Amino acid sequence: MVVVLIIGIMLTVSTLSIRGDSHAEIMRREADRMVALL
Repeated sequence: MVVVLIIGIMLTVSTLSIRGDSHAEIMRREADRMVALL
């Protein structure tokens, strides 16, 4: 389960970084989503 979340985050970061978003903002958003799921 944790591995799936990590892979999903990595894919999301790589996809959004192509569009030019900052990594810090992306990681913050993904961290909030992970906490909400847990």
